Amino acid sequence: MLFFDKPWLTCLPPSYVFASVGYGPGIALYIIFGLFAAFSGYAIWRVFCGLDSSRYPMMSFGDTFFRVFGKRTRHFINVLQSIQQFCTVAVLILGNSTVIAQIASEKICFIAVMIIVMVVGMLVGSIRSLQRLGWLCNASVWCNVINFIIMSV
Repeated sequence: MLFFDKPWLTCLPPSYVFASVGYGPGIALYIIFGLFAAFSGYAIWRVFCGLDSSRYPMMSFGDTFFRVFGKRTRHFINVLQSIQQFCTVAVLILGNSTVIAQIASEKICFIAVMIIVMVVGMLVGSIRSLQRLGWLCNASVWCNVINFIIMSV
């Protein structure tokens, strides 16, 4: 009965941005970041479409810089992307390990939890084809859609 006795908007907890700055600046912030993200995506799309060819296909961001600035810049961009990917994986491992360690009430050593998460991630990430898992991804999307519909009623 919790969701039926008041309007659905008041049942949803406000996000961190809205709680920090209010609804007006929060909405403006989301709109501005959305516009910048759309523009940068459009610019990247135009660069890839303009420089891609059947003889020299665009395989990474390093290829765009190679065409414009040369070989040294391509290697520099590839190294930067490798560092970015390493940091992204490190943040994912740290975040998942923190959650699991808190659920386990800190009965397991945090470093051991991080190693377990890393090994499980390596095993799951080594799947060569996700073709047989398509039904699971589809079911996950539909579960989310049903959850949104039920929570908004």
